Amino acid sequence: MRFRGRSLSKERPVASLDLSYDAASGAYAGIAGAGVATSHDGLQGLTLREYLGYATRLNGGPTLDLGVTHAAYTEYYGGRSGTQYSEVYAGLAARSFTTRLSYSPSYFGSRTQTLYGEIGTAVQPARNWRLSAHAGLLTRVSGEATAASLRRPKYDWRLGLATAIRSFQVELAWSGVGPDAVRGDRSALVLALRRDF
Repeated sequence: MRFRGRSLSKERPVASLDLSYDAASGAYAGIAGAGVATSHDGLQGLTLREYLGYATRLNGGPTLDLGVTHAAYTEYYGGRSGTQYSEVYAGLAARSFTTRLSYSPSYFGSRTQTLYGEIGTAVQPARNWRLSAHAGLLTRVSGEATAASLRRPKYDWRLGLATAIRSFQVELAWSGVGPDAVRGDRSALVLALRRDF
């Protein structure tokens, strides 16, 4: 499981389930959980994330998206103890372009306040195929940079190609972080299989 270009599952396979509700008013909410396949203990819990937001279209133009998310990570990611963090975000989405700015008062349980800006786009080069691209930048606003990954601004990127096979969405994506990444962060190919119910 990769988050902003970094592996949270030590590059092991992950299974996830996302339950969401979208109201006609534009309000939405959801909860998502993920487990990681370990070598000795089978499937272990990795993360549980809740989110709540509101989306509305601006006078026939882009869609404004406002919300908050909270994620908790188990000991598998955090070592001896789990960790958690919350973010508030605001974004705009057009037909094939999205942008979002997120603020966290305590990034991954640290004493560091962060801003994360991201842009993304998706196009259909052929029928039943989707090509997507993403770029993001994480920077410290204030607080002590206890983690090496927060001492300087970090950018991440992702390129993906997806297609539908029967009732499944299959995507192959290449993602990574900037050249000044901390040890253990490297680019990787990720194969994802998804089905909506």
